[in-house]
Formats: sequence, C-alpha cells, structure tokens
Amino acid sequence: MKHFLPLFGVLFFLNFAVLAQSVRCPDENMLGPDRDICKGDTLKLNAGVDGSFFNLKWDDGAKGQYRTVTELGVKEYGCSGYFLSSNLVVNGDFEDDINGFYSEYKPAVRQGDMYGTGYYDVGPSPKGMHDHFIDCDEDAASFGNMLVVNGASKVGARVWYQTISVEAGNQYAFVAKFRSAVKSSPAKLEFSVDGTSLSATPIQLTGNTCQWDEFYVLWTATETKDLEIALLNYNTAVAGNDFVIGEIFFGQYCEFSDKVTVDVKAIPEIDLGDGLTVCDLETYELKAADPAVGVTYLWQDKVTTTNTFTADSTDAFRDGDKHHYWVEAKLGSCTVKDEIRIKFEDTPDEPVLDIPAVAKCEGEKVSLGAGVLADSYEWSTGKTDSATVFTEKGSYWVEASNGICKIKKDFDLDFLESPDVSLGEDAVLCDDEELTLPKTAGTPAAGEVWTYKWKKDGVEVGTDPTYTVDEAKGKYTYIVEVSNVACTRRDTLEVEYEVTPDEIVLDIPAPKCQGETVDLDAKVTARTYKWLGGSSPDQQKNSYTQTGNYSVEASNLRCVRKKDFSLDFRVRPTAVLGDDILLCGDETKLLEPNADHTLTYRWQNGSLSPTFLVDKAGEYHVSISNGDCTGKDTIKIAKREIPVIDIVGPPANCNSEKVQVDLTTVNADEYRWSGGATPQAPVNEFDVAGKYTVEASNFEDGYAGKCVSDMSSFEVVFVERPAPDLGAEDILLCDNATELLDPGTDDTFVYKWYENDAEISGVSTPTFTVDKGATGAGDYTYKVEVANGDCVGEATVGVKYNVTPKVTAIPENIEACEGDVLTLDVGVTAESVEWWEGSTESQVEVSEAGDYFVKVANSICESTHDFTLRYRACGDVLDYPRVITPNSDGFNDRFLPKKIYKIGDYKLKIYNRRGNKVYESGSQEEGWDGTATSEIKEGTYFWVVEYTYIDRDLKTQTAQRSGYVYVKM
Repeated sequence: MKHFLPLFGVLFFLNFAVLAQSVRCPDENMLGPDRDICKGDTLKLNAGVDGSFFNLKWDDGAKGQYRTVTELGVKEYGCSGYFLSSNLVVNGDFEDDINGFYSEYKPAVRQGDMYGTGYYDVGPSPKGMHDHFIDCDEDAASFGNMLVVNGASKVGARVWYQTISVEAGNQYAFVAKFRSAVKSSPAKLEFSVDGTSLSATPIQLTGNTCQWDEFYVLWTATETKDLEIALLNYNTAVAGNDFVIGEIFFGQYCEFSDKVTVDVKAIPEIDLGDGLTVCDLETYELKAADPAVGVTYLWQDKVTTTNTFTADSTDAFRDGDKHHYWVEAKLGSCTVKDEIRIKFEDTPDEPVLDIPAVAKCEGEKVSLGAGVLADSYEWSTGKTDSATVFTEKGSYWVEASNGICKIKKDFDLDFLESPDVSLGEDAVLCDDEELTLPKTAGTPAAGEVWTYKWKKDGVEVGTDPTYTVDEAKGKYTYIVEVSNVACTRRDTLEVEYEVTPDEIVLDIPAPKCQGETVDLDAKVTARTYKWLGGSSPDQQKNSYTQTGNYSVEASNLRCVRKKDFSLDFRVRPTAVLGDDILLCGDETKLLEPNADHTLTYRWQNGSLSPTFLVDKAGEYHVSISNGDCTGKDTIKIAKREIPVIDIVGPPANCNSEKVQVDLTTVNADEYRWSGGATPQAPVNEFDVAGKYTVEASNFEDGYAGKCVSDMSSFEVVFVERPAPDLGAEDILLCDNATELLDPGTDDTFVYKWYENDAEISGVSTPTFTVDKGATGAGDYTYKVEVANGDCVGEATVGVKYNVTPKVTAIPENIEACEGDVLTLDVGVTAESVEWWEGSTESQVEVSEAGDYFVKVANSICESTHDFTLRYRACGDVLDYPRVITPNSDGFNDRFLPKKIYKIGDYKLKIYNRRGNKVYESGSQEEGWDGTATSEIKEGTYFWVVEYTYIDRDLKTQTAQRSGYVYVKM
C-alpha cells in the first residue's frame, strides 16, 4: 500500500495501528475522576486502552497507555488518540490493474483509446497512455500503478465506484489522492456514499501536473449494510479535465480525548539526621523540623507532640545495642515519617591514681597507673599507655576514653630538692694545667648543711667543698657526693691529661725560583699536624711552591705547639713562542718570546737578540734569564705553498644534464665550494644554474693556520630543453576533418615536423595542421622536434582517419500494405548500428507506420538516416474490443467490430465459458449487447467470426477469426 495522505495534522497512513476488524472508541471519561495525592506518592494515569493500538498521545508528547504523575501542585493532564482500520476498498492502489472496481467511463482496450474522452486505463506511466499527459520523476521509478482518466463532460458520472460493507454507528474515512494529467481545465470531483455527496462543494484539483492533491471526508454509518461508494465527475469541460488517481481508501476511523485534574499536595519537611553515638551520661535533643503552621507531630512514645524530643540512655525504645526513635509529621491528609537510631556509649570510671605519700628526691622516678579499664588513655606528658613514669615536680592530668566518651583526672606531684652541684663536662688538660672542682654549685638554704665526699678512680681523696685536679699524662675519673641529709646529689667527671709537643724548628732554604718546590719537616712527635697551605696540610712533612706567610701546628688533643714562617719564590722570566704555526709561500714570522728586552736571551743558533725572524721551516727554541731564574720555550714552524685556482667558465648545458668542474690539478689539501653535489671534493657537479665560489687550501696536521687560495667565482648556465606535448592519446578524425597539432612550446624555438618518420618538407612552423581530405583514410604517425640551441625535445602522436558510413539502401519514403512486416537492412559496412528502437543489428523488422531513423558509425564518424513508413489498405481489416460495458450509457455498450474494411459475407457467434452459444448474427452493424438467455451476466465469453474478403490479387478469400471479450457490469 502507498502511504501518503495527511489527516488531522498527522500522516494518515503512517504510524497507526491498522485494524482488520470493527472497533468501538473508548469512553469519554477514560481517565477517571479528578483526584488528590501527596508529594512522594506515585499516581499512574491509565487511558484504559492499548497505547500503540489506538495511537495514544499525552499532552506532553509522550505516547502509550500510562502516564506517571509526580509534579507538585494542581495540574490538568490530557490524552487523545485515534485508530484506522485496514482499507475496505478492493485494489485501492490499482496494483491489480483494472480489476475489482467499476466505472461509467470506458476502459481503454486498444492503442489510441486514451485519446478519446471518457476513457480510463491503469498503469505506471500517464504519458505512455497519451502523448499529452505528463509523467513525473516518481511515477515509473517508485509509485507503481495509478488510474489515468481522460475526462468527460457528463456531470455526476461515476468515475470510480465499488460496493463495501459498513456497520451502524461506526465513523469512516473516505480518502483519495489526485493530480492533473494536463494543466488545462483541472478536474472537479466529489466523494459519494450510496448516491449522496459527502461535501457541500466539489473537490477542485490544481493545474500542477506533478503535485498530488490529497482529500478526505469523514462519514458515520447509520445502519449496517452493503452500500456503494463512488468518485463523481463535476467538470463539464471537454478539453482538459484529464486526471490521475493514485490511491483510494475507505476504512473505519475514530478519534477521542479526555482530561483529568490532579492535585499533588505538599508534605511536611522533617529530618532527624543520620544515626549517631552519644555518651550514656548525656542527653540528646532530637529535632524533627522548625515549627510550621498546620503541622502536627507524634513521637514513638505516642505522647510527645512537640517538634523536639529529648533522648537519654534510660529510654526503653531499644533496637539491639541502639535506641530507636521515630516521629510522624502530618499536614492536612499527608503524613511523613522519619526515624533515627542512637547508640549510648559507656563512659569510663574516674581514674584512681596511687600517688606516693612521701615525696621522692629530685631525679628519682614515680610510676603511676590510671587505675580504671578503658579503650584508650592519654597523659598530659603525651604518653598513651595505661601507666607512665614521672621524674619532675608539677601539675598533670590523665584521660580515659571509651570511643567518644572520656573522663579526665587532674593531679600534682612533689619532689624534694637535692643539693645543686655540677662537675661540668668531661675535660682534656695539658700537662701544665690544673682544674678546680666543682664547676658550679648552689648555696645551702638557711640552716641547711651540705657535706661533700670526693673520689679519684674510686678512692676517696677529700671532703672539702672544692678539689683541685693536677695530674700527669693519663685518664682519671672524679666523683663528688653532696648531701643535705634528706637527699644526696652525685656527679662524675672524666679528665684526660696530655703532653704539649716540643718546639718546632724548620729548615727554611734560600729563595727558590718560581716552579721549584720547598720541602719542610715539623720534626716533632704529635697526634695531629695542621699546616697553613701546602700540598699536605695534615702531615708531619709539607711542600710549598708559592711565596707567602705560613704556619704549622703540632697537637696532642687540645695541647698545641705552633710555628709561623715565610717563604720567598723569585719570578722566573716567561718565554712564550706560542703554538706551532704554518707559513704560506714567502711569508715570515718574527718570534718575540717576552716584551721585556732587558733580560738575557739565547736562541738555538746562539743569537742573543730578544727577537728572531723565521723565513723557513724548522724547530726554534729560546731561553730567557734574569740572573738566578731561567724560562724556556720551543716552537715548530712548517711552510706550504698557497694553491692557485684558474677556472674557465663551464659550457652551457641542457637542463636535464649536470655541469662538472674539475680542480684536481690544483693539488690542494682541501676544497670548499659554495654549492654543488660534493662541496668538499676537488671535482664537483652542479644541476642548478647560478653563481658559485670555490677556494682551496693547504695545511699541516698539528700546526695552526692554513694556506688559503683567493676566492674564485664562476657561473653555471643551463639552456632550457624544450618539452613539446602532442597529447597522450591518439587522435581519431573523420574524412574531410582537420586537426591542429600544437606542441605548446615557445614560438622562438626551431621546429621540424615528420609524417611516418619522413620529414615534412618546407614546414618549420610552431604548429601543423593535419588534413588528409576525403580520401586519406588510414593510420598516421606525426612527430615534432623542437630545438633550443643544442637542446632538442620531441613528441609523437598517432592520427587515425576513418570514413563516415552513409545509408543509401533505405529510401526516405516507404509505402507498404497494412499488416505487412518489413525487414530493413542498413546496407552499409559500419562498426556500429543503432535503430530508433535501440536495436544494434544490421537488420530490423517494422510493422507500424511512422517516422524512423538509423545511425551508423565507424568509431566517432557517425551519420543518421531518417525515413518515413506509410501503410495503405491492401486486404481485410477486422478489429474487436476486449471489454464491453452494456449499461446503456452510450459508451462501449455493444460488441461489434471497431474497424472493418473490404469485408463481404459476415457471421458472428458468441459462446459462454461452458461452450454454449449465446448469440449469432450476420450483421456487421448490429453487435451483441451482452445478453445471454435474456439477461446480462458479467464474465468472459468466446467469439468466432467467419467472413469473405477480396485479396490483393482481386480474388475472393474465406477467413475465420476468434477471440475473447469480457462483459463488465
């Protein structure tokens, strides 16, 4: 089925459920009564019918049977739908040709019938039925069959009609799609049911031949019965009024809608929060929300009605190890509930500390425990064990915890004061030093007496408040005990005595020259040595190379012996001849090793001059003295010649070649070109035109400098090699045609042309015209040589001359007898033949009059021959219709010959499908009206006619013809 018709803003034949049976529309109140719900509740509106079956659509664009409502506030919700049955029309898309429907117009059964008014036919191409009708792009390619009508002027004539069954109370849609076949006098049509028009004014088509006009009407059946539906003609024009029907639809149609109002009411906002843990000694206030107008509360105890509730560990609302609390808040008819679970954690008992009854002396330890069981502990000292140790007087605390539940205990500790005395840090003393102990000591309180006890290496050595240490080399341990009766303070000191090293005596030499070394020896025994400067500053011996003031220390721990001394190094004259150098050609070098010419000089040849002129290769050395100190240096000098370059300008070359410049005769050590393929070789090649430079040089390994030639310049010139182009493909020409060959190169070049390898005499132009005339058929090869000086380019192309074939065997005007089939032969040799109907054979058969043509060609050489065929009557002509419609409308009512010519005796017999003769007549004008046993019966009948006629030789001949005719009511 084709789908194209719009109805009520939707595509009528798209996206719907097509029903084969009769269906009743849903009730008007399908969504039910208006209703109220609370926020958070879900209301599912039910349309009460299958959403896809009835094409349901809600006002928000959603589809389907159900819609969920959650939006707060009062809102109206609507739903609408429709359904459409299957097409009750038989062959409504005309894909079954002319079957299944009736028409008061005549069916076209012969070629040419559609040129008459009041005829119709079915097919994919209106133009194929009538030359003046219009085909559109979609017709043959995709649309399929359509009903094409050559309109008549009879008002009310049934263009199309059919009988269908309807049911009382059902609404039906009558739909059709039209377009004009020609632009003039567009058709006027009308929908009709049981002879009654369904609209006040006829349907008026437009003159647009490629625009489908889509029309529909809705009609409700009042009773169940079979009835006729029809399309009626209302155009009285004879000319024009030609139209096309694409499809006809008649089926049950229903549309419906309903609305409902839903009030989604607000609910109280409450939040008891997440579950939590509190201590068993605390209470916790639960708050459902801030007080709000109209909101009432009820807690789990079924007594409390305020917005808050105080929870403590004694409440009976238990849920395992937690307490369970809930509250309901009500606003109007809407109630909301929230709940929370609280865990009451056990708080530890207060810590019990066993603090000593008698205070300890300073420095002693007091160990205390928390005295209670808990998950964790924390002391003010930062300790986290259940017990800890104290050594000082002060105020402290301890905290015991079970989770978040804590209990804290503050306490004080007192320590008795001990005598304040200190021997200080361990010490190292030299053999000439002494030490008085103690280093520091406090003062006894009023009325307090301190007693002392001194020990050296465990032996008591005194009881005085002080003790003087003065010992020989060695290590000693001293202990003092000071008591104030209640507490005793004890301290220890380690003392080490060491010997101071002997005096240091150094052997300082006479002044040295720069570059020489002075070696010195401290000559005393010590644990460590420390020199200022030198090469070995931590050894007994050291070496110096610089003038300066220095010192040396010899140490036994902190017992140090020090010696200061000075060293003098005289300046050594500097002799600098520089790096080994290369002299080029006649070049000389003046050697000047020092700017001070007052010094004493001596060269390798005995010369005493402060300078020396070098003009040849060799090794040169000099010594310079200022009395006690001498400086020396040596230099090597080499000599090489300077390369000489003489380049004669290189010849010009074609741009496809390279220019080579050869400098091997220069005999240089290295070369440097400004370009080319090998810019450091004696031979270089160039493939780009331009100006270049080159220089050559000689050198000696290990010597500074190079002997470099003068920079030589030269120019590389390339001459353009012509690149003619006569094309890549061979040229095809027909007889008498010419072709201009143009290589596309500069007109100033020199040209030579060749035909089949032979030079064409006298032709030197930049172009050449090929002209072989009418008799020059054949294959040729043309070549052009284009010269720019010595640079020559060439191009070749093939030229093929073909003869244009001509058709002379077929006359321009041909006459033949009606019914004759002519065989036409092109009568000429050609590579290809094409007749008007597409045949490519040399012969073709023709059986109809008309204007024709044939094309013959050799490759591109083509000619067309036009000719006309006319038929004349030469014997019997007898033709009958395929269908008759005996309905007394004056159109195709009787079966009789449509064309008769030169017929003599005549007898027509009609038989039904069982072979029974139902009609016989000898009249050529009477015809059969379709009756069989006095009544007309629709169906197919067999006919036989016997007749005589005069042939082309004027002789009487007897003939018989037969066929079928369809009687359509």
